[in-house]
Amino acid sequence: MRTEVIFDTVYYCIDERPVFDSGKTGAWMYTYTSVGKADKVCRAAIENGIVQQCMHPDCPVGTAVFLVDYDDYDTHRRILQFFIDNKLIPTDKAEGYLDIPFYIIVPSESIESGMNFTAFLRLSDFVDIRTGEFHKNIESHLPLHRRLAVQVQENWIATHNKIILHL
Repeated sequence: MRTEVIFDTVYYCIDERPVFDSGKTGAWMYTYTSVGKADKVCRAAIENGIVQQCMHPDCPVGTAVFLVDYDDYDTHRRILQFFIDNKLIPTDKAEGYLDIPFYIIVPSESIESGMNFTAFLRLSDFVDIRTGEFHKNIESHLPLHRRLAVQVQENWIATHNKIILHL
């Protein structure tokens, strides 16, 4: 495992270079109130093969980010099980787990805008939020509008890559 601090953000990654598909990378996130706990959680996620890369700001309160390609369902499952097992997803006694979003990281067209984060998927696409049990067939459980959003994202990537290749 490698760790590195860049501009007040602590990055954790596997020893090899992490492999992500350009344009498909997104993040599951959780908010922490102890940088020590965030460090332990991120280290455990890398050491136990949950993710290839994760990060958090080097400050007492912040948001830890776990990176995964949106179509890598095995890693989604590992991350979400890790979050559930370690009580990283807020719960409500009446409703169960908070339906946290998975954010796709979309490069912005202008430099000033930086990166846009768009929520295409949610915890409820993978897990019954009342019980914490995973759906048997995740892909068939995704609501139509989310499947279409992912398809739109794939089309944008294909078009964007063609434009880059023709320049």
